[in-house]
Amino acid sequence: PYGSTNNTFQNCTVHNRSFAVYLADAVNANTVEGCNLSGNLYAVYGIQNSSGQGNRILNNDLSNSSGVALQFAADNALEISGNTYTGSASGIYLFQMNGVALADADLSQTLILSLQLGNVSNSTFSNIQAGGASQGVSATGSNGNTFTNVDATYAGGGAAGIGIYLPYGSTNNTFQNCTVHNRS
Repeated sequence: PYGSTNNTFQNCTVHNRSFAVYLADAVNANTVEGCNLSGNLYAVYGIQNSSGQGNRILNNDLSNSSGVALQFAADNALEISGNTYTGSASGIYLFQMNGVALADADLSQTLILSLQLGNVSNSTFSNIQAGGASQGVSATGSNGNTFTNVDATYAGGGAAGIGIYLPYGSTNNTFQNCTVHNRS
């Protein structure tokens, strides 16, 4: 829905689509909860969200997404909790946000990139399991963020990939009690 407000997607099942749930433009206070959105290119796609706030993505199966399980932009009050990302190419991609908080996300079973940030500032990320993918955390142009208890230890055999990657203008980020092992 374009410019939609207060919609609820609850206990829905969507498989084998490019986008299971696509929210665009000024979407406000929408909830996607308890849905099985596995096996899509994108499970939840909230892009071009220039003025929408307060969307909630809760307790969904976002597994086996061949693109990104959850991609969202410009929602500083976005709530993400209790989702499953097993077997997805990429777990969570957030961009153009300020002051967002993400906690207790298990992205350890993603394949390529667990947590990607683009132009995310003054935000907090805590208790994130980001070790399954070949790249754990990537933050491009992201400033003033605090990462606490992030585990980007590679879970596969041998050493591979990058645990925490800060390319292209990321400054003043703080990493506390983070773990990175088995990376090349």
